[in-house]
Amino acid sequence: MAKIIRHYYHFPIPSVLTRIIDNPIRRKFIQRPKDVVERMQLKPGMIVVEIGPGKGNYTKAVANNILPDGKVFACDIQESVIERLKKLIEKEGIPNIIPK
Repeated sequence: MAKIIRHYYHFPIPSVLTRIIDNPIRRKFIQRPKDVVERMQLKPGMIVVEIGPGKGNYTKAVANNILPDGKVFACDIQESVIERLKKLIEKEGIPNIIPK
């Protein structure tokens, strides 16, 4: 799906399309955040940089696996994505995600 979107939209991808890319079906059946994090072999205290955090579902999974001292620097060039991530951090009380 991402290849199709890239064909028609030049980056940065409109933040509204994150609903298509980052949807519950994909997270449940195709790329579950838990499975992705396991493959990354994360350890507490690691520092992770994520480019293009989308809605933050994978960001949150990574952040929870590197607690208590680890940090996730979530970077995006679209302010709307960063603002949405800040709301998620505040709502869920995730202390170790730094949106940039």
